[in-house]
Amino acid sequence: MNNRIDQIAMLLSTDWFADKWHLLGIQSDLLRCQKMKQKCRGLVDDLFGNELDYWLVSFEEIRIESTRKKFFSATVECSLEAQDIDRFNRILEDSEWEMNDASILENLTRLLSANPDDETLEGLPRRLAEKVANIWAKVDAPIDLKAELNASTTQWDLDIQKRTPGLPEYLGDFAISVCSKLSFFQQFWSHAMQNISKDERDKLLSWYRRMAQELAGVQIIFG
Repeated sequence: MNNRIDQIAMLLSTDWFADKWHLLGIQSDLLRCQKMKQKCRGLVDDLFGNELDYWLVSFEEIRIESTRKKFFSATVECSLEAQDIDRFNRILEDSEWEMNDASILENLTRLLSANPDDETLEGLPRRLAEKVANIWAKVDAPIDLKAELNASTTQWDLDIQKRTPGLPEYLGDFAISVCSKLSFFQQFWSHAMQNISKDERDKLLSWYRRMAQELAGVQIIFG
């Protein structure tokens, strides 16, 4: 039985995880993520039907497949990035999401975030560098997902938690298992894509490529 589509839909429906989708590698902007969150709430209502206990819902393949189809239809209706739709498929398959040169990109981001001088910036707007530093600091800070789950007091989150009796941290465990498959840089990049413009993205990509070549002699194929 592969019920990961239920876990994804339930996790994305919650309030406590609403500002953490970048930890899954999702890059769509916050408005589209908010629309998808509401779609997921409808999916959760559908999969539970009249049941209040998740362990009593139907786990027949036909129901799980129906939920999967509704979920991916919702991703299209919400105009999520194609990369995000692929990412959800990877989560369903429980597959790794490897990124070439992630360690180099991480080191360059740390360099950029550490009060860079004009030589390091090399034409990159200082305002963008400051924005990058703020985003990196947020991603680099440790997050206790179970504590976030347990601290939520919204009615939806409390109801969802009650619906997995015996395993109140069920979604927290799932989130940790999925997020652990991504590097810090992948999580940072997803968060950055939600918070910078296309022009800023292009400038940042150019900076990464130039610095990787100058400092490490590596040609980055990225973006």
